[in-house]
Amino acid sequence: RTRTGRLYTMHLLGRGQEALDDVQPARQILLRHEEPLRAAVLDLHTAVVCSELGRYDEALRCLRRAEETYLSAGPSGERFVPGARANRGILLTLLGDFRRAEPLLLEARDAFERRSERASVLRAENNLAILYAAQGHLSLALRLLSEVLAAGEQAGDSVGVARAALYMVECYLRLNRDVEALELAEETAERFARCGTPTEAAK
Repeated sequence: RTRTGRLYTMHLLGRGQEALDDVQPARQILLRHEEPLRAAVLDLHTAVVCSELGRYDEALRCLRRAEETYLSAGPSGERFVPGARANRGILLTLLGDFRRAEPLLLEARDAFERRSERASVLRAENNLAILYAAQGHLSLALRLLSEVLAAGEQAGDSVGVARAALYMVECYLRLNRDVEALELAEETAERFARCGTPTEAAK
């Protein structure tokens, strides 16, 4: 069980490749002990790390496997399917497959809204903003990110605020708003450093 949290934490410390070596044995143990939900979460974290290491095909396989594992767990797992699909939408956005990404991201946001899961809705809107920015809809992306940032500040979610700000910096740069980009980038790097996530601060 410890390998799930350890994996992404190791990645944030710049040691993701090292942590991936423990994933398969841990996943097999969890499934053998009838812990499909924990195995699916491990798949999700593995996909994130693989994606950030540039191993996109492996990341997609992990996301599909996570979704299948959740569905196999019945009602207790089905509630986590929107999150798994959102992660697949994020990766497809990164790969430029916007046509397949957008329905997954919208479906996830709608599911979170129906369940009144505000934090998840904000993450979903952050992901949609990234999708819109990737397609060149920068004003729409900035509007969404500003809303996410404001809501995160109100909720005291320092990591969520920093992530929204990171993507706002990219939008400002693409709009040639360099002064705003630089100011926000410096502030955001400091936010990530305070959170203890050097990988994100480096971005």
